[in-house]
Amino acid sequence: MKVILWNCRGAGKPSFAPAFRRIVQQHSPDVCVLFETRLSGRSLQKARRAVPRTWGFYAVESQGLSGGIIVTWLQGSCRLDVFHVCTQEVVVVISEGSGVSWVLAAVYASTDFRERRILWEEASQLINQGLPMLVAGDFNCIVDPQEKRGGRPFSYERKVKEFQDFLTSSGLIDLGFSGSRFTWCNNQQGRARVWERLDRACATAGWVQCFPDHHVRHLPRIASDHCPLLVSTETYFPVRHPFRFEKIWLCYPRSWEMVREAWSAPVRGDAMYRVSRRLELTRRRLRRWNREEVGDIFRRIEESEEAIAGLQAREDQRGGLEDVEMGELRSLLALHDGLLRQQETFWRQKSRVQWIMEGDRNTRFFHQATVIRRHQNRIRVIRDEEGQLSEDPEVIQRILESFFRARWTELPMGGSLADMAPPLSRVSEEETAALISPVSDREISEAVRSFAGDKAPGPDGFPPLFFQRYWMIVGRDVTAAIQQFFRTAVMAEDWQRTFITLIPKRQDASEPGHFRPISLCTTLYKATARILAGRLRDVLPRLISPEQGAFLEGRSISDNVLIAQEFMFDLGRAPMRRSLMGVKLDMERAYDRVRWDFLQQSLQEFGFHEIWISWVMGCVRAPSFAILVNGRHGRWLRLLVRFFAASGQRVNLTKSAIIFSPKTKVEVRRSILETPGVGEQEGTMTYLGVPLSGHRLRSRDFTSMELSIRRRLEGWQMFTLSMMGRITLVRSVLTSIPIFLLSNAIIPVRVLRSFEQLFRKFIWGRSSGRGGVHLLAWDVVCQPTSHGGLGVQSLVARREALVARHAARFVLEPESMWSSLMRAKYGTLVPGARAGRHHSPIWREMCASAGVVLPEIRWTIGDGRSIDVLQDSWMTELPICCMPTMVDSTRLSGCRVSELLTLEGGRWREELIREVFGEQLAESVLSLPVLFGGGADRLVWMPTGRSRVRVRDLLALIGREPARQIEGGWIWRMRIHPRVALFIWKVAWGCLPTRSLLVRRGMAVSQCCEECADIEETIEHVLLRCPRAREIWRMAPVLLPDSVVFAQDLIHMLRVSVRSPRFAEAGIVVAYLSYYIWLDRNAGLFEGRRSSPRMVVDRAMLSAREVLAATVGFLLG
Repeated sequence: MKVILWNCRGAGKPSFAPAFRRIVQQHSPDVCVLFETRLSGRSLQKARRAVPRTWGFYAVESQGLSGGIIVTWLQGSCRLDVFHVCTQEVVVVISEGSGVSWVLAAVYASTDFRERRILWEEASQLINQGLPMLVAGDFNCIVDPQEKRGGRPFSYERKVKEFQDFLTSSGLIDLGFSGSRFTWCNNQQGRARVWERLDRACATAGWVQCFPDHHVRHLPRIASDHCPLLVSTETYFPVRHPFRFEKIWLCYPRSWEMVREAWSAPVRGDAMYRVSRRLELTRRRLRRWNREEVGDIFRRIEESEEAIAGLQAREDQRGGLEDVEMGELRSLLALHDGLLRQQETFWRQKSRVQWIMEGDRNTRFFHQATVIRRHQNRIRVIRDEEGQLSEDPEVIQRILESFFRARWTELPMGGSLADMAPPLSRVSEEETAALISPVSDREISEAVRSFAGDKAPGPDGFPPLFFQRYWMIVGRDVTAAIQQFFRTAVMAEDWQRTFITLIPKRQDASEPGHFRPISLCTTLYKATARILAGRLRDVLPRLISPEQGAFLEGRSISDNVLIAQEFMFDLGRAPMRRSLMGVKLDMERAYDRVRWDFLQQSLQEFGFHEIWISWVMGCVRAPSFAILVNGRHGRWLRLLVRFFAASGQRVNLTKSAIIFSPKTKVEVRRSILETPGVGEQEGTMTYLGVPLSGHRLRSRDFTSMELSIRRRLEGWQMFTLSMMGRITLVRSVLTSIPIFLLSNAIIPVRVLRSFEQLFRKFIWGRSSGRGGVHLLAWDVVCQPTSHGGLGVQSLVARREALVARHAARFVLEPESMWSSLMRAKYGTLVPGARAGRHHSPIWREMCASAGVVLPEIRWTIGDGRSIDVLQDSWMTELPICCMPTMVDSTRLSGCRVSELLTLEGGRWREELIREVFGEQLAESVLSLPVLFGGGADRLVWMPTGRSRVRVRDLLALIGREPARQIEGGWIWRMRIHPRVALFIWKVAWGCLPTRSLLVRRGMAVSQCCEECADIEETIEHVLLRCPRAREIWRMAPVLLPDSVVFAQDLIHMLRVSVRSPRFAEAGIVVAYLSYYIWLDRNAGLFEGRRSSPRMVVDRAMLSAREVLAATVGFLLG
């Protein structure tokens, strides 16, 4: 089906009819929706007569010269029923011939944001009904700075935030688009011309699942200042996917036999050939076995559900089942549960989602993530060099192959590294011996096991998981094959084959340069490269200059960012008499343009052995690629010209920029900008994603980050995740988004509060998509699980810890490039230091945290030569000069600790110490250990004794305990399903959303139990006292003590079971029974169906048995 939505800005004007007729003839839509028709009365009747009889027609009259909506549809292709009408939207139900029905909300939003609020509320109510729904049209609002060009800069105003909140809370997914980035233009000239993306198509997760091959195109703007939207749900051309090893095969013992049979087949040839041939045999056997024996798990799930439904219906009719039938039902439930686990594993592998925890069944989420990922990555249209768009798959393949072949073709070398570089550090003989030493079996095994098992495989289809699980079968041959490479420096051709998958960099990707190529190498190639990288890791820090902060162990890219921050601060405060300039250079596709002969020259200049060079070049020289589709210089740059000629590198002028100090004269700026081809930076400059500014950063500088978080929330819809899944997402993904910026910039606290507000809404959100009840305070949620929280990291606390880490690094790492610069600029950092107005924001924050950090840093005594007796902290957290003592300060002025040690070292000069320190303080000095022979003195972080401080140490130092906390670590040590653990956590806090609690929160519901009618529904009543709960406990194989009458009694019992192995089994059973009682209560309340008490017990025991079999090592019963 095809739907066209168009704000035509007047359907009665002469230019409209031919333009609309052309659109219909060219794209053959099934439904057309026109906005702002400006038709009413006779003019609307005239338009109705112009529509062919085979088309249905519905209209909303305009109000004067504004508004008006027309909906037309081809009656033979679909049935359309109008459901809801107002001035801002028409909601229709579309029924297709295939039996699929879905809702279309055609939106024509008001230009007044107050009126739009009404629309957002009405649309949210419709979306919450849960039907597959497409919401498309003219929203008259944008959500991102990239959705606007020209005019006043994008402002994150209240109307924008309200629109974003509507999209997020409703669970709508932006369907993306191809074609022009903007859908509206004011058609003005010069600087007055403005473009915006006012029209868009969004949909619910259910609609996306119904139409996974959907596509949205922005058609050319003709006869209106708005683009028509073309939404298509037609099936995309079929793609034959290459072989992929499926993780669900591991659930079948038969898969081991398939691999063992293939691997034991006689194969002649060298070690590499034997492995390649046996992988091919394995691939054939697994394909045939999957087709003939495993079958379609989705069909098997449906069949098992039908059989279960039949037995349960028989049970309802008879009032029970015979023993044989009950055994059959239990077997079917176990089979169905196993098939669901396989289905979850299948979609988890396809979704490529890494953050979710193992064991949390989110099959619907994984399926949804897979559908969205495939849609976003699908290449439907490509623009060639002449600017023509093509949708032909063969043409798209040809354009992409031609583009990347030209990009990756080596250009003639134009220089030598030796001619332009100063003498480089060289590899020592000891390092060379370690680099080229024979590769051991253990080294190969560790390299293979170091990869994440679910990483995307290369052309052979075998991910690391295959080699890790079947290492007992394949390990010996794989080890011999990799060792053959290190003997010959020649790699098998099929090991070097690589898939190139293309990931869109932007939403409107339509040119080859809009896609980021990602290499999918074979696992055997990656294991070989991992061994080389592991050996090189210890050598590189000594060879690479300190200015290179990233990609080297022990160095931090933050140093470069912080130095840039200092420079920008000085640039912004430069006096009138000084003209300063900063230049940001971006290397264009740095790795893609590196020449292999330049790499070989570099290795030779560093003094690497020829054997090592042959290994490296053997990996990079001869790869073969297959692209998966659906896969001018200025004078000041002359210093780089010779480097570019030799290496093949090039500056990306569009991403490079020059920024001037505010007082730089206009004529000076013009003279500099005339030559290079690099433009002047206007506004805030970014470096490695961090905003750089000459003043304290403001909230508007972090708008893009908030948009990034909101986009994540739109992509991972809350109603496809359990609450435990949402918590995991916040802990592992969302809270990590601001971490790099927090590490390198001072973010205002109010910005972090707004981020945490988004996290709160997401965690407590209901399955309907709207905000749910916040059951506990945020400061409790942010506590560690051991203190009764959920382990969500508070961004405000992390900000304080990261600022404190800057102060600690300044003292602990005095030799780093950033510390040296800051020390030369501001001097030393001491407790109670006050920063002046002319100091940078980072130094002011460091001074504020110095009083907390510096007392925890002390010297450990080595040779004593670096420690000043009076001025340094080596005895306590304070220097001796800051302590009230009877020390002879005149005699010790300028004295080093080394003077208090004997010449042979290792012992204190006791007589001297007692003389100058006094008896009491002398005992403290003499009790200090001396690490003579261990090297120079070292500054250490006293709580850990390390020379580096970790963020977790600082969080513990500055952490604030909430007013309420409980002992909660035992809940997460029970080894039960995460959802069950979360349920127990809610019971422990007394925040399970029973009717009694909802009434206390001000909700208009009855507080009585639905089963008992006149008794208040509390946690104790639902889980323990309700007659239905008592019946379930009576049937359970564990005896609940009579003393357990309150929820806290239940919690105490579970806590005891964790601490005592004798009761571990009973504790797990009690936890699952309680959980399934609660699930049964919810099914009766919200779905109108309840299982029999026996069925509740059976389901709880089935889940408990699985946990016990996996953790305790024995089965129940």
